[in-house]
Amino acid sequence: MLGHPLAALAWLANARSRRGSGLKRGDFVFLGSLVETKWLARVAHAFPLERSAGRARTFLFCDKRSPSMGCLRSATMKGTVEGLRFACQPGCTRCCDQQGYVYLTEADLRRAAHLLGLTPAEFERRYVYRTRHRLRLRKPRGRQCPFLLDNGCSIHPAKPTQCRLFPFWPELVSSRRAWLKTARLCPGVGQGPLIQIGTALETASEMEHAYPALYPSPSALRRRR
Repeated sequence: MLGHPLAALAWLANARSRRGSGLKRGDFVFLGSLVETKWLARVAHAFPLERSAGRARTFLFCDKRSPSMGCLRSATMKGTVEGLRFACQPGCTRCCDQQGYVYLTEADLRRAAHLLGLTPAEFERRYVYRTRHRLRLRKPRGRQCPFLLDNGCSIHPAKPTQCRLFPFWPELVSSRRAWLKTARLCPGVGQGPLIQIGTALETASEMEHAYPALYPSPSALRRRR
């Protein structure tokens, strides 16, 4: 589900470490991948994925002498994004002006209302369209977002989770084709330092947790049938 098996290992290691029970040397991890076992004769890279209390935790390992395994940065899994770069460009609002909807979480609604000095109910009455499972901003005629002005986002300090996490959305970081397509509209894609895929996937998972109606789990899909 996470693409290259090493990306899954990175996610597991980071999640365990946050719970205070990180992976240790000698641990065996079975990722459920239907591939033959490949032993790493020598660790050629240890990619830093997170920092905690000033210390980097490194969990991704690869062996350049094992071309059948390779490493995350040079993974051979077709369609998987291998290494990402992104740095939002000052003054750019191109991502905000694309066709689509801006979805909200309940927390997004409260933060934006507080920033504007409104109660959540007042903010919702003015700006939000609510259905049974989703909240989204109303679209003014001829515009994508009521808060997008000529000089940028007027609620930038409280911008919705969807906007804050762009372009690290699940459907973008898991697909090379989608990531490259996004780069054609977003000048920040391809800029800045390299972001390891494990970090990008963890960021993207925040979208899944924030918007379960947009990214339903397999069990939720089965319940709907």
